[in-house]
Amino acid sequence: MATVSGPGILFVNSKIKKPDQLSEETFTKWYNDVHVPDVLNARPGEMRAAWRYECIDPEREAKYLAIYTMEDLAFGASEEFKNIPLHHSLFPGSGSSHDFIEFDSRFYKRTKVFETKSTKPGRAAIAIVAAMQPPEGGDEDLDNWYKQEHLQQVSEQPGWRRSTRYELARQAIGTGAPKYLAIHEFEEGTLPGGEKVVAFEPVSEWSERVMKEAKAIDAGKFKLVASFGEKDSVM
Repeated sequence: MATVSGPGILFVNSKIKKPDQLSEETFTKWYNDVHVPDVLNARPGEMRAAWRYECIDPEREAKYLAIYTMEDLAFGASEEFKNIPLHHSLFPGSGSSHDFIEFDSRFYKRTKVFETKSTKPGRAAIAIVAAMQPPEGGDEDLDNWYKQEHLQQVSEQPGWRRSTRYELARQAIGTGAPKYLAIHEFEEGTLPGGEKVVAFEPVSEWSERVMKEAKAIDAGKFKLVASFGEKDSVM
């Protein structure tokens, strides 16, 4: 398999699979105090920042999200990256994080940052994270929908800060990751729909068709809970 390269992100969605043995407090302590620093220090300068989010929808099982900015996705195939520790004394028994946490880890290549001259630097408090798998032969239509309609509509919503688009480079842990990802950042308290992601009005025929024909859509609202490193970096 050819090595992927270019700027992008490591996208890690996770859930605690043994909550009777691993508390959320211990999970957070390991992630914030141990794991994220280990990742950022694996090769200083390669992954300059990380952000942790939690989904505000209580019905989502995998509610934890960590995103690391990457100068070059090729680092994901390096020995330094492969040697990032996933064992720790905070975990009972074997000390393996995999015994208690289910990870879905993906490398996405950044394809577009959509913002305006007045866009504030840094992360906004809320992110709509939307991963989509178009039908066979539907990649161009999805791309055109984003470029010609959807990004503009999203940018007109109150509290919008920026939208960033990505394309899947490879899935490191897990299966079935959607090919395309968009992260839309908003100020807190500005989005409709409460805990759920809802379509922005008016909903065009094009939007209805894209949603209906998609093979998979995974969308959620996430709240920023922690930032690490050069936190104003491009995501």
